Amino acid sequence: MFATGNTNPDPGSYMKTYTCGEITSKENNWTKTNYSRYCNPEYDALWQQSTTELDPEVRQDLFIQMNDMLIEEAAVIPLVHRADAVGVSNRLTGISLTPWDLGTWNIAEWRRP
Repeated sequence: MFATGNTNPDPGSYMKTYTCGEITSKENNWTKTNYSRYCNPEYDALWQQSTTELDPEVRQDLFIQMNDMLIEEAAVIPLVHRADAVGVSNRLTGISLTPWDLGTWNIAEWRRP
């Protein structure tokens, strides 16, 4: 199974995945993240603009435009969102679960009284 998706509250790094410069290839030792090899200069321009845009509403609109392009051009076909389940001992304190990161994001703060 291959799954991908944004795990960060800010979609910038995820949306960068679909820029032309991130296409994985033999030349870059298959180290880039654009496995679909989607390349659209308009998309790249929107992504570049999002990296310097300070107005959150304008930035949000840029990401919506990029998302629409990915869907309309079938670069991404969302089928299902797999929910994560996390189980934690009731003997631990300091745990702060978030839908935006791994369950262990603040493991340094966990304690067992």
